[in-house]
Amino acid sequence: MDLMLKTIFKDINLPKDRLINILEIGTGYGDGSTRVLNEIMTETGLPYFINSYEGVKECFDISSKLYLNSVNTKIHNEFFIKKIDIIEMVIPNIINDKPPLTKEHYINTYHDYLFQENYVKNIDYKPDIILIDSVRFSHVGIINKCKQYCHKNTLFIMEEDFAFQGTGLGYGGPPETPIGYEQTIVSKYFNLKNIKYYTSKTKDSWNFITFTL
Repeated sequence: MDLMLKTIFKDINLPKDRLINILEIGTGYGDGSTRVLNEIMTETGLPYFINSYEGVKECFDISSKLYLNSVNTKIHNEFFIKKIDIIEMVIPNIINDKPPLTKEHYINTYHDYLFQENYVKNIDYKPDIILIDSVRFSHVGIINKCKQYCHKNTLFIMEEDFAFQGTGLGYGGPPETPIGYEQTIVSKYFNLKNIKYYTSKTKDSWNFITFTL
């Protein structure tokens, strides 16, 4: 993850005249992408703030303690997606993978999420960067929630949970496609622009893509 995100950020032209707003969806335990984002931005010396969203309380309880005293990062215990989009965009696109990551497993996971009430209602800033590092198949619904807050240059950094054809890395499930399956889903609903592919060269990171809307 460290090498992947640092490689991606080398290609990003960050604004130097104002605060850089970063929106992360999928904090996890806070010691992965959230940590790396802070390390990268601290090294730039540029002013920044990260709003990171984690809907699962177990993960939030751990990650929020890590950043309790941070002046650059706030962890929110909210799902950054609409319930209706889970029903209409996410669940219909779930496919099967090797156990335990089966179609039934993910359908049950999203059904459990639908019973939760901690869904974000609104944000009061326009993100410059949106990092999506969330549960498989959720990316399309997250983007649909994010799009209303984007400015024309907002850059999405999206984890691709299904391998690119022929890479042998990322260990994605079927179907094997020239592009990753997360991108295949997202492209059904959005016209992605300025796409760049980042193929993982290590087994501790999935592949990533970046794009604008």
